[in-house]
Amino acid sequence: MLVDAVDDVFEFVAGVFVDVDLTSNDTAVTQVGSVQFVSGDVPPGMAVSFPPVGGVYQTLQGTPSTPGTFEFVYRLTNDNGDADTATVTVTVTSAP
Repeated sequence: MLVDAVDDVFEFVAGVFVDVDLTSNDTAVTQVGSVQFVSGDVPPGMAVSFPPVGGVYQTLQGTPSTPGTFEFVYRLTNDNGDADTATVTVTVTSAP
């Protein structure tokens, strides 16, 4: 089965904690052999978690501290070597 990584777009408010699953979790996660960070910038105050796959979700969590637009790319690879990348775009706005 081919890997189907799905792009995500999020909008968060600076200073507010968030914990979200990345959309690619909706694909055949149990067949994915590895998940790797490829490039880009995660908003300051946040982290991407790429735990061992097999039913465990990749997450983006933390308290974003700096307004702006940030983008990063990660790669999913299955046990057959098929791979796909997903781009995650995060816009952080100032607190009202």
